[in-house]
Amino acid sequence: MTAAFFKQKWNARFQDNDDFKIKEKDLREFKDDVAALGGGATAQTDLIVSLSNGKTMGTLQSGDLIAAGTPFDDAFFRRVLVEAIYPTYATAGLSLAQSADQDGEVGESVANTLTANFYQRDAGALTAIRIVKNGAQISSGGTSSPFVRNSNVVRVLGSLVFQAFVSYGAGDAKLVPPANQADTRPPAVRNPDAPQAAETDLPSNQVLLIGYNKLFFGATAAAPADSATVRALPQSQLTNVGHVGQLTTGTSATRFAIALPPGYQLLNVTDVDNQSANVTAAYASQGTLSVQDPSGTPYNYTLYLYTAATPYATSARHLFTYGT
Repeated sequence: MTAAFFKQKWNARFQDNDDFKIKEKDLREFKDDVAALGGGATAQTDLIVSLSNGKTMGTLQSGDLIAAGTPFDDAFFRRVLVEAIYPTYATAGLSLAQSADQDGEVGESVANTLTANFYQRDAGALTAIRIVKNGAQISSGGTSSPFVRNSNVVRVLGSLVFQAFVSYGAGDAKLVPPANQADTRPPAVRNPDAPQAAETDLPSNQVLLIGYNKLFFGATAAAPADSATVRALPQSQLTNVGHVGQLTTGTSATRFAIALPPGYQLLNVTDVDNQSANVTAAYASQGTLSVQDPSGTPYNYTLYLYTAATPYATSARHLFTYGT
């Protein structure tokens, strides 16, 4: 209904009604006319929304088209007056875990189970997953999560680096209230402010197997003479735990040995239970011995030996430091 026609009907209906005594029939018709007047207005021509600096008006953005004939009804005013609330997206993730301890002795055989977990969230479904060791692929063909593979290896002096990679499809666009239309922002890879695009080879965290030499030390009945007797010393530790060790003398032995792997030398020894006496000079170098790691690879160790006249009456601690 146009405004002119509404006015014409108003004048015809109420021009002789000075007391405003209106019949119920006329009231009902008037109500319908008011509704028709408000609901009948439409855009007369195509209108292009023009807003500066990325501004929005409700759900409208610069460049949107309001086509000729668009009714200026409740739905239209919601578009104009109620701001669009764009959703956020939870991005995909990938983790890798291993069953073995990260650190151990070089030459040690390790039965290691690797488990890759894909977290889809708002991304698309997993399509492929694989695992590499030091950049070389060791397992592929996974199409489900968790992806579990065994990798039996021997520790090297240094690191073995494992990492998983996953590929997945695009996720669904969410609805944008109040219009509840699909999000039209361009999809992007792992962007929380856009529908999730497909991705190839999303990397996981790295997990490591690191090999270190061990040092061997402790009280001994006889001076170590070969690889077996060095490895039989009662105490040992990896070189990564800090260049400090603590030898326990006990109360029966008179010989105390410290065998250090290649590149290390004894720097200082303190008898912490006997007035912190410096006993470094008592540990005499015995030269080098060939000591094998668990895989049989030999390393030249330097042996230091302290020989006491009698056993300790009370067990003492020899705190020693070593370095390069």
